[in-house]
Amino acid sequence: MYALRRHVALLLSAAAVFSAFPVQAWVETRVTAHAAVVDAERNGSATVTHELGIRLRGGPLSELQLAGVDSDAEPLTDATLICTDDPKFGTVPLTVERRADGSLHIAVERERGLRTGSYVFRFGYRTQLLKRDLIRRVGSSVELRWVGPRFDDGLDSARVTFRFPEA
Repeated sequence: MYALRRHVALLLSAAAVFSAFPVQAWVETRVTAHAAVVDAERNGSATVTHELGIRLRGGPLSELQLAGVDSDAEPLTDATLICTDDPKFGTVPLTVERRADGSLHIAVERERGLRTGSYVFRFGYRTQLLKRDLIRRVGSSVELRWVGPRFDDGLDSARVTFRFPEA
């Protein structure tokens, strides 16, 4: 009986020690595709929408940081994600907020986060290109400059579409 109590006490103390530390899971993400649409407006503002394809291994993933977006980005509220591997997955809302360092923080609004699979993140923001001198007259033409987000590990495919109002 003494040995049983000693083993139970040892197991309980070990459980208390391990429960004090959060479980750290490994997460490996790879950006597979990025598509952006820049909708310029006559007043010099633009709406930029992104579709970011991500291949995830491990998990759970509950947030992403996206560096290199427009410094004055005002996130839109209709951000979502889908799983391209599972049609029953549905659509999950995302919360997007701009950080002081100029990056976007994207939080997955799903209690358990995301596990291994392929996902498409859809989000957008408004930006003021004219106020930041990214639209300017060059001779008889107009030049628009825009730089997309940076991906530390590169990506497999990228596309940007610029849409302008009729002249």
